[in-house]
Amino acid sequence: MNTEELKEILEKHRKWINGEDGGKRAYLSGANLINANLRDADLRDANLSGANLSGADLRYADLRGADLRDANLSGADLRYADLRGADLRDANLSGANLGFDCCFARVKGQPIYQVCGVGLSRRTLTLNAKGLRNDWVWFAGCFRGNEKDLRKAVEGKYGKDCDYMDAIEFLIKTAKRHSGDFKQEA
Repeated sequence: MNTEELKEILEKHRKWINGEDGGKRAYLSGANLINANLRDADLRDANLSGANLSGADLRYADLRGADLRDANLSGADLRYADLRGADLRDANLSGANLGFDCCFARVKGQPIYQVCGVGLSRRTLTLNAKGLRNDWVWFAGCFRGNEKDLRKAVEGKYGKDCDYMDAIEFLIKTAKRHSGDFKQEA
């Protein structure tokens, strides 16, 4: 499958998800998508069963509810991909980069996002996304505070290019995807 064909399928799938005219569910069962660039792709409820996605870039892809049965995801980059509800039965995930484990929950009506396995110590980073973004409360080890102070503390200890910074970005992006759950800063 060439890049233009894939772009057309993804555009029709986007329209299908949004209920727009000309939309069609992505049917990529058995497709050859080796090393495909699917970063940020919205593949919710897509049929990718038996697809060859080895080496594919699926970072930040939305794969909620996607059918990935028997798919070859060996060596695929799945960091920050949303795999909730995806069917991964008999999928080949050998050598795949799954990045962080993430979960979303509500505590007393407020959204809580968590990433586990951050850094060499495999720590947990938690975001209580109550209200506006500048009201969000971050927790990491004994740290409790705002995003700016967390970034400063992380940078001072681990530098700018580290798992913690990636996890912060991931949680912010995840929280934005759930923007209907709370108000965001403009």
